[in-house]
Amino acid sequence: MGIGSAPADGGAIIVRDLEKIYEARAGDRVTALDRISLQVRREEFVSVVGPSGCGKSTLLKIVAGLIAPTGGEATVNGTPVRGPLPDIGMVFQSPVLLPWKTILHNVLFPIKILRRDVAAHRDAAMALLALAGLADSAHRYPSELSGGMQQRAALCRALVHDPALLLMDEPFGALDAMTRDDMNVELLRIWSERRKTVLFITHSISEAVFLSDTVVVMTPRPGRIDCIVPVDLPRPRDIGIKDSKHFGELQAQVRERIYAGRPAGGGGD
Repeated sequence: MGIGSAPADGGAIIVRDLEKIYEARAGDRVTALDRISLQVRREEFVSVVGPSGCGKSTLLKIVAGLIAPTGGEATVNGTPVRGPLPDIGMVFQSPVLLPWKTILHNVLFPIKILRRDVAAHRDAAMALLALAGLADSAHRYPSELSGGMQQRAALCRALVHDPALLLMDEPFGALDAMTRDDMNVELLRIWSERRKTVLFITHSISEAVFLSDTVVVMTPRPGRIDCIVPVDLPRPRDIGIKDSKHFGELQAQVRERIYAGRPAGGGGD
């Protein structure tokens, strides 16, 4: 993982001099991202943290091809991002499951959108549901599942077409603390099985340190990269690692950078 002038190879995601400026209704211009450069290695788990409004989600949406940058470029596995790419899976804060479809058919929905053979992917979908502990819920409807179960289904849906890159925008932000811890452990278990490259957006410092190989800390708007913190905690990890001295040191290091130069007593966990 690096910042500055990223090399042309070796990165699943490479961002060079990325800039995003929005035109406000009043006619003024708001700079969301200011000349960001970074790279994410293949199979690396990278979290992005920073204060609200710093451009975390904007960065993710540009990498996903959902919005265009004002300047600079993002590439995914060597392909310049000009729009949504088929080799990307996305998970949002809300599961966004279709209420009239079963969980299995929700998971298979991207296959239909990509115009692939749905029947040929049924076994893969069921294998993912089993991996996520949802095999017995395949024929239930979203309203019959808890919030955590729905989010696990959304993760299965993002993985069903076997993308190389998984983009996650605060996927557990709406869950209670205990369910969120459970989902963090579940995500790491699935990631260790599937070994995808992950770019993960979160407001939670603890979550970022627990999940990641690397934590990217962004500045307040205009969003720039303040620093990159390598997370050298051993894998596999369980929730007990949060009680370790080194976990606390890493968490403090990230928190210090987020709140550097700001009034004491700010939020964050």
